Amino acid sequence: IMEGLKWELDGTASPETYCISCRDSTIYANICSFNGHAKTGRGVVSWGNSSAVLAGCALHNLEIAVEASWGGRIGVYGEDPKTECSGNTIGIYLRQGGLVLLGDLVPDLLGGTYNERNRMNAIIKGGTFQKTVNMDENSIIAGGSFQQEVSANGSITGGTFQKNVKASGTITGGQFNAAVQLDSSN
Repeated sequence: IMEGLKWELDGTASPETYCISCRDSTIYANICSFNGHAKTGRGVVSWGNSSAVLAGCALHNLEIAVEASWGGRIGVYGEDPKTECSGNTIGIYLRQGGLVLLGDLVPDLLGGTYNERNRMNAIIKGGTFQKTVNMDENSIIAGGSFQQEVSANGSITGGTFQKNVKASGTITGGQFNAAVQLDSSN
C-alpha cells in the first residue's frame, strides 16, 4: 500500500521509463501522483498476471498513463478525476490480455488523446465493456491505429481507422477504412 507519494520523471526519462512497473505482484496506490516530463515516460504498467489499483491518483504529462498486458489488471477510481488526469498522449494502452477497470467518474481517456488496444483485452467502465474509443472536445487524434469504433468530439488530424468513426469535431487528415459519420452542426 502506497499513500500520498509523488513520482516526478525528469528530462532524462526514456519513453520506456515507468513510474511503477507491477509484475507478479499487487499494488494499491491511494492519492498518489504520477508525472511525466514533456509527455515522456509512462505512469503505471501491470503485467504478468499482476494487479494495480489507483485510487484518487493523478496522471499527468505522460506518454502512456496506464498500460496493462499479459494478464495485467489495473483499476482506476477517483472523486475528481477530470483534474487528476491531463496532458497524456495515450490514456490506456492494452495488449495481449490486459484489463482496465474505470470508475464511473473517471474519464475514458485518462487525460490522453486516445486509448490503444492490441489483441484480446478489455476496458470496463462502471460495469460496461467499452467498445469504442471516446474523446472529448479538447482532444486531438494525431496518429495511431484504431481497431475499434471511435467517437470523436475533438479534432482528427491523422491516424488509421479500421471501424466506424462518429465525429462532431474537425477532420483534416487520416486514413478511414470504414464509415465516417459527421455531426451536422459542424
